[in-house]
Amino acid sequence: MAKIGILGGTFHPIHNGHLYIAKQALAAFGFDELWILPAGLPPHKMVEGHISRVQRLKICEAAIADEPAMRIIPDEIFKTSTSYTYETLQAFHVAYPQHQFSFIIGEDSLNSFDSWVHPEIICQLADIVVAVRNDKNQDYHSLEARTKELSKKYGGTFSIIPSENMPISSTMLRKMLAEGADVSMYMPKLAYEYIKEHRLYQVTMEDDLKLRKEIQEDLKNNLKKSRYEHTLGVMYTACSLAMRYQYSMTKARFAGLLHDWAKYLSDEEQLAYCKKHHIEITPAEEQAPYLLHAKIGAYVARKRYGIDDEDVCHAILVHTTGVPNMNLLDKILFTADYIEPNRKDAPRLEDIRMMAFENLDTAVLMILEDSIKYIEDTKRPMDPTTMDTYEYYKTHSYKE
Repeated sequence: MAKIGILGGTFHPIHNGHLYIAKQALAAFGFDELWILPAGLPPHKMVEGHISRVQRLKICEAAIADEPAMRIIPDEIFKTSTSYTYETLQAFHVAYPQHQFSFIIGEDSLNSFDSWVHPEIICQLADIVVAVRNDKNQDYHSLEARTKELSKKYGGTFSIIPSENMPISSTMLRKMLAEGADVSMYMPKLAYEYIKEHRLYQVTMEDDLKLRKEIQEDLKNNLKKSRYEHTLGVMYTACSLAMRYQYSMTKARFAGLLHDWAKYLSDEEQLAYCKKHHIEITPAEEQAPYLLHAKIGAYVARKRYGIDDEDVCHAILVHTTGVPNMNLLDKILFTADYIEPNRKDAPRLEDIRMMAFENLDTAVLMILEDSIKYIEDTKRPMDPTTMDTYEYYKTHSYKE
């Protein structure tokens, strides 16, 4: 028989305070495992913000990656109906009849325990552990009286575990993240890195349908039919990769739409456009002016269409050559440009398409390998950034 502690919550997002309570409970009660149970639709609070359930789950998984005694249990998070603790515990007893469960709650939950659905069933199926703030003003006498009252009323076992009064909350973190603040001191390292990579909890650009239609109309009027179809293919492929890697589809959509905006311009016209608008031209771009369409696309996104999102503009800027240590949207657009459905003549194309949805870094490396070979075989000038990017991903990706 295993002793299992369960810590439930919305974890929106999970933070060091949650993990502190989990570790205190593990040490105090000798649990064999501590289960982290993210809620899907909790009965007592709304889950606000543009964060999917999968993203909350991924943040939790990252948070406990270095905690061998902890497990993420996803049973509640994908439920379409409201999650009730008594139902979850009933399901656990059916699935794990040999386990002994303890359910960890906070002081607020202790005070509102009578309002929970079927508290009597909860007490039959699990011991209740109450994490309370170790505060000099804490009224332990009242807390103990409350636990005795509930124990007598519902027949359960209630235990109190003191915890440090950490000045941290998920609400506070959401506000700080929206303001662009560094919250690394409040969260496990890998969880914070996941949030930063996926640009979560930030004020993100809205999907402006009117602007999107305006851009598409401009592209349709200016680009060749084949280039326009390629652009739409890149947009839809970028959206698919964004869904796969839990990234903003809106950002991916606009990056895909605008990446080849300047392709209707000749080499001479691109050089002239950059000189007119004071866009820097490198020696490599002087030799291969077609590379300038990326810089012009990023410039047009800002100046013509008012898109000032740094991620979108940067992805457009580097989508041809790549850049070492690309961010997630950079890699999404770089890859979508290569694998979109209208492309037919690239080597290893089907393999790269499959790899793009398995391991994006490896797909990027494969694209760079084949692109460099093509440039060398055709004796075209190569931007040094392409080789720098290849050298980076040669040591930072893994091919099976």
